[in-house]
Amino acid sequence: AMPGAVDRLREFRDVIDADLAVERERNAIVLSSTDPAQPFGSVLTWPQNNGRPARSAASVVVIEEGAAVAWYDTRSGNLVPLCEASVENLRTIASTIAALGKDGRVRTVRIQKVNGQGIEECNFREALNEALTSSGFVEGYRGYVQR
Repeated sequence: AMPGAVDRLREFRDVIDADLAVERERNAIVLSSTDPAQPFGSVLTWPQNNGRPARSAASVVVIEEGAAVAWYDTRSGNLVPLCEASVENLRTIASTIAALGKDGRVRTVRIQKVNGQGIEECNFREALNEALTSSGFVEGYRGYVQR
């Protein structure tokens, strides 16, 4: 890039336009945990959490604004929130993980465990239930399922 190009681009980023000052939707992306573009677990350490996230073939990481907010194993249905377990954060996580099934990346999205334990043992079960049901998950005998 030409000298000064980065500074000129930052000027556009920092400009607040009154017409564009509406509340923006939270954007999160899902990357395979083994994807080279996903730095957590290799270049960066995992955020402090109660689960055991790992860079395994069947797992994905939900990243929002450069921070890992959740790790999800598609085989075992284990969800590990890597951020505060507020309803807003859980809704973002749930809708992003539900998009895996809607996009056709996985056939069925199933959440059976949270932090490696059963959902019934989760200390934020009510907030999780609200977030998952608002994202299209249905509670069943094997946890929450979204097809």
